[in-house]
Amino acid sequence: MRKPTQRWLVIVAILAMLLVAVTPLVAAEPSDEGETAVVHPVDEEIRFRARDLGVEIERYYRPGEYDAITDVPGVLVGQKTVWEDPPDISHRVRSGVTAILTDVDNMFEEKAPCAIYLSNAFGKLAGYTQVKELGSLETPILLTGTLNVPKVADALMEYMLFEVPACRANSAFSKLSQVARTFPILSA
Repeated sequence: MRKPTQRWLVIVAILAMLLVAVTPLVAAEPSDEGETAVVHPVDEEIRFRARDLGVEIERYYRPGEYDAITDVPGVLVGQKTVWEDPPDISHRVRSGVTAILTDVDNMFEEKAPCAIYLSNAFGKLAGYTQVKELGSLETPILLTGTLNVPKVADALMEYMLFEVPACRANSAFSKLSQVARTFPILSA
């Protein structure tokens, strides 16, 4: 049986998600003609964090200066988005990749401790078993859309083999990339 505080946190989290989902639909602002116009979520981004709604997280972890993953010492993040709108809509492209890596010169030789937690088993993860068993990270973590996971994993393996001499020379290199998919709406 759950403790009352856990139940309260679950209820607050569900209400927060509902609030985030509904707020952009009901938010309104006056137009030039004096009428009220509905604000589209793309026009004005409305985001809430759990701590904004009173959930006490700081007791365990204090947010960094930018409240981002890059506040963690030794973590670097890069991303590339491809957004193309050719006249033929069947060739439209909405894709991208995010790279998360450590600030060491050679991740393969200076492996970082790593762990994975799955909230469900629906996502696409390449390299999950390796991290689960070895508890270390020897390549960058790449995030992309569902259909691109195999392509991005291949590209990362090729990069590691041809650009990192220690990988090419080491027959023990597992040749597994850490690639995960993101929710399609987030990568659109």
